[in-house]
Amino acid sequence: MTCEYRSSTRGTCVCDSQEPVCGSDGRTYPSVCRLKAENRRAEMSGIGLPAVIFIQRGPCETGEGRKTVCFGVHNT
Repeated sequence: MTCEYRSSTRGTCVCDSQEPVCGSDGRTYPSVCRLKAENRRAEMSGIGLPAVIFIQRGPCETGEGRKTVCFGVHNT
């Protein structure tokens, strides 16, 4: 993330990465910055939402020939 400060005291921040990423919740985020924003939102909600972990660059995909990452799932 790059922040630019002009004449005002408030800066404008822009995500340097515009590449989609896959999170541990199975959602594709437009950038790693949006994934991090989701983590901040979950943390600030105060209801104990789990953190979203970066899994891979590119969209989340499932199906034959792809490994699927599952957190908190146990075989019985």
